[in-house]
Amino acid sequence: MRKLILSASLLAFGLTLTAVPSRTATLSRQSENTQKSEPAAQSAVGKVTAIGSNGHSFTIQSGDNSKQSMDFVIDQNTKVEGHVHVGTTVTVAYAPQQGGPNLAITVTAQA
Repeated sequence: MRKLILSASLLAFGLTLTAVPSRTATLSRQSENTQKSEPAAQSAVGKVTAIGSNGHSFTIQSGDNSKQSMDFVIDQNTKVEGHVHVGTTVTVAYAPQQGGPNLAITVTAQA
């Protein structure tokens, strides 16, 4: 009887130990997948051509010859360094957003 109870206890304990590492491995893989799906920050330099009426968006024109424009939004976490207005040359570190304007991480006015 003791052997049966001891065996059952050891079996239950062993199953518990094997379940913990497999759960940890699953969580690790999920966090790796989450990190891979987030786009890496990029940067752009250009002249501010427009600022949204609410002040939470702006457009820059990058490149001397291509005249390519890029739209950005800012949020409460965006750091703005210097005074930015239409005509200011800025460096923008941003996170590309799928299906919408880029999210500005930092906006630095060039002197």
